[in-house]
Amino acid sequence: MGTKRWCSTSGVSPRHASLARYRTRFWGQKETPESRVLATLRSFKVLAHETGHMFSLYHCRRYECIMNGSNSLEEMDRAPIEPCPVCLKMLQHNLRFDIRARYRRLMAVYDRNGLTQEQDRIKARLARIGCG
Repeated sequence: MGTKRWCSTSGVSPRHASLARYRTRFWGQKETPESRVLATLRSFKVLAHETGHMFSLYHCRRYECIMNGSNSLEEMDRAPIEPCPVCLKMLQHNLRFDIRARYRRLMAVYDRNGLTQEQDRIKARLARIGCG
């Protein structure tokens, strides 16, 4: 009898998936402000990845990208929260959004949720495209 392989974020079957498993207390560890920020980041990554699928993006193999497949928390933690340039261009083409406005809104979301590294990356991207 073969073993089942699940191709889903964090390597769990879709029917057993829960955002609760991204919190440290799920694993019996003490929750801290830092662990709450990490749980928020992990949740945002899952939501961004799955939303990408809703907008016709497949798993990306071109660059490090939010649309890369992930089968463990360690893989998810290493992955960026942003799409690669190719996936971003596909999203922009499909949804017709302004990238600068998107980055500004993301900065506000990251700021409200204590995601300072992600906010700094967005600031750097805005600076590179002349909107710093």
